[in-house]
Amino acid sequence: MKVILPSQVRILHAAPTAPSFDVYVNEKCILNNLSYKESNGYSQLSPGIYQLEIYRSGQRLLGCKVALESGRSYTIAASLANESLKMSPFEDNPLVPQNEAKVRFIHLSHGLPSVDIAVKDGDVVFENLDFREACDYLNIHPMIVDFEVRKAGTKEIILSLPNYVFQENTSSTIFIIGLNRKSSTPETLTLSP
Repeated sequence: MKVILPSQVRILHAAPTAPSFDVYVNEKCILNNLSYKESNGYSQLSPGIYQLEIYRSGQRLLGCKVALESGRSYTIAASLANESLKMSPFEDNPLVPQNEAKVRFIHLSHGLPSVDIAVKDGDVVFENLDFREACDYLNIHPMIVDFEVRKAGTKEIILSLPNYVFQENTSSTIFIIGLNRKSSTPETLTLSP
């Protein structure tokens, strides 16, 4: 007999110029007033297809269907594309080899070109990451790393990311967000289960 495990889902507000919003799943409110750079912890849902909707002051801003599989974890990120709010589901993998750490990057800054992620003054670790794309996880030893976000295929540094601490038995996702009218500098946000 096949065991059906719940799905784990969290929502991330990664749209810098979008207002706070409420999140509904199958017409039931699960989050109120989620602000930029905020995310909820994982919520458990039974596997299946769900209607996800975003509201602001009672007005529907966006809706989409998401398919959730048994035992899988997801981050659903709201980001801006051409001034429109979009929802992007990303499957998370919180399992980490014992005494190791792992990291991946997700590009959610519409104003940025494709990027490479490199170790400071060193080699490229993740190549040619496009908008609304996630790279694969990289297993690493627990350590402190200085990263650089570079314009893809060049040495041009878009953003310096110093002193990222990776602790053992921890899976981290670093979201590249921001780059709005108020600031020409992108921001990052790190989520770990």
